[in-house]
Amino acid sequence: MSKNDLILNDKDTLNLIFEKDQRIFTVNDTISGKHQYSEIDDIQVEILESATGRAYMEVEERIFNNKDLNLKMLSKYNIQIEPSKFSNTLNYNYSIKSDTLVLSNTILTTLNDFTEDSKVRVKVYITEDQHIKINGNDKDHFWYQSLDSGKNFYKFSTNGRLENTKKIIN
Repeated sequence: MSKNDLILNDKDTLNLIFEKDQRIFTVNDTISGKHQYSEIDDIQVEILESATGRAYMEVEERIFNNKDLNLKMLSKYNIQIEPSKFSNTLNYNYSIKSDTLVLSNTILTTLNDFTEDSKVRVKVYITEDQHIKINGNDKDHFWYQSLDSGKNFYKFSTNGRLENTKKIIN
């Protein structure tokens, strides 16, 4: 798990943006076809209230590298398996620029190396005085949180719930 501070002042707004991972255009080996990366969209984000008085984020990558197994022999009572080469999954891509957090909307991996257990979980912690701007079109990535359609500002209420402030964003 990696942890990064988000440098925000009191009453600042964190802009949260999802983008296509630009590495998809440069990592595919189109000549030999040896490594063909696919985009897997198992990215989940959770917005939480910070108990430390500062904004930060945690990224947990659960990429299982050795799940590609070859069956050597299959019989009624005996299965022998041999692990194959390590995965070609790339590290999850994100960046922090001033008050903007840019998250990749996918995991880049060779399709044979991806398992259903592979996922990325991002936890973003903000204080009760800070706002977060979220595009409601990305609401499928948010874990256990209901978001309104469109671009909206959210803030934690006095009871600790993330609520839309109803401010209009162009």
